[in-house]
Amino acid sequence: MTLSPATTRPRRVPRSAVKWLGAQAYPAEMTVIAWLLDGDPAIRWQVLNDLTDASPAEVLAERARVEHEGWGARLLALEAADGLWAGGACFPASYTGGGPGQPWTPTMHTLQTLQLLGLDPASESARRAIALVAENGSVRSSFDTTINVLEGLAEFERATNGTDDVRAARRSGEEYLLERDLFRRRSTGDVAKPAYLELAFPYYWHYDVLRALDYFRRSGAEPDRRMEEAIEVVRSKRQPDGTWLLDRVHPGDVHFELEGGVGTPSRWNTLRALRMLRWWDGTA
Repeated sequence: MTLSPATTRPRRVPRSAVKWLGAQAYPAEMTVIAWLLDGDPAIRWQVLNDLTDASPAEVLAERARVEHEGWGARLLALEAADGLWAGGACFPASYTGGGPGQPWTPTMHTLQTLQLLGLDPASESARRAIALVAENGSVRSSFDTTINVLEGLAEFERATNGTDDVRAARRSGEEYLLERDLFRRRSTGDVAKPAYLELAFPYYWHYDVLRALDYFRRSGAEPDRRMEEAIEVVRSKRQPDGTWLLDRVHPGDVHFELEGGVGTPSRWNTLRALRMLRWWDGTA
């Protein structure tokens, strides 16, 4: 079916350390893992956890570095004394509108980015930020709103074991996406939005098929046949060298860039695609 349009030296990684690299063999697969491990601590701990046989102690030690090194430390250093970034919750205090996109510098988007980086929620920095934010005091569904709520409900369940009502709400949201094959209009079967087939990072509040598939992987869901077309969209984007590119950057002011430009190899998309396909192919 045709879809609507829409350096550092790599470290050596023992072949025995790699759990899975995808159903199709690529000569450069070991280099891809090495390239990922040469990234920021936020990338490295997730690669160790999801794609290698690293011990839990190694993963925890690498994850702890997110608070003190690299992107995580840079974002935390920008937090104001009142617990806000850019002086506001959803928009900067100085925001007056205009310009492309929207600013991604205020508190909500910065905290989401820290969560994506894997800042330990039990760390001193995370606890302080959450406590300070807590002091500051549509009935129509969409792909974008649904994935944001689903991720929040899943995190709530992980932290508290959840409730029957929360689990029922999450299942209902998942069904909303699955009934639409993760990217199609239920009424016509057309692609709901070409951007849903483009892989962006950070994705902020925006939806795309890789974000949805990685959510299902992380939630512990079983693969569902209604995900198959979205899986093939992601699989088709794999480059001959085994990497995935950055398809899209959502416009707007940022604290600093986490990736190269559109069309360049993306560590984040490569990591997320590899671990999602490992889950889908059932080779864990």
